Amino acid sequence: MNPSIYAATEAPLYDFSRLGKLGQKPAFVREIKQMFVLRVPAQLAELQTAMETTNWVAVAQVAHSLKSTFGNLRMDECAGQLRQIEVLAQRQEDQLQQLVILRAVQATTEQIVNIFSHDLQSVAA
Repeated sequence: MNPSIYAATEAPLYDFSRLGKLGQKPAFVREIKQMFVLRVPAQLAELQTAMETTNWVAVAQVAHSLKSTFGNLRMDECAGQLRQIEVLAQRQEDQLQQLVILRAVQATTEQIVNIFSHDLQSVAA
C-alpha cells in the first residue's frame, strides 16, 4: 500500500517515507494522523493569534515547529511557506504577507485533516 495521497495532478499531498521504517507501520501512521488532526489546527490558530498581535518571537517559534511537522510528512510546499513566515517574523516584517501565506497553509491543512479524519474513522469502524 502506498502511503501517499495524490491530488488530481498526481502530486502527493503527503507521504510518510521520511519517517523511515516507522512510516510503513500502520499503528505508527495512525498515531501520526491522530496527532496531526489534534495538534496542527490548534498550532495554526496559535500562529495566527501571534501574527495578529505581532508577537514575532512566538510566530517564529510556532512556524519553526510546524515546519518540521510538515517536512516530516513531505509536505514540502507547506514547510517552505512556514519557513517564509519564520524568516519574516525574525525580521519583524510584512505581517500581511505572513497572513496570506498562513491562509494557504491552513487550506492545505484542512484538506489533510479531512483525509486523516476519514482514514481514522474508517479504521475505527
